Amino acid sequence: MCSTRMTSSNYLSDLADLNRKYTQESMKLTILGLLELDNFAVNTLDVILLWYPFTILTLFLV
Repeated sequence: MCSTRMTSSNYLSDLADLNRKYTQESMKLTILGLLELDNFAVNTLDVILLWYPFTILTLFLV
């Protein structure tokens, strides 16, 4: 009986460790995803702000 209790305790401990590791990795991936999305938005905004005046100017000149 003691060995069964010990095994089940180890199993629950391992399960808790796996859950903690999964949660940490999930949070890391979420943060990386948000940073990537933010980087994409900033790059898109830079392109729009950079080319918008030239596009308007070109349309007026043509």
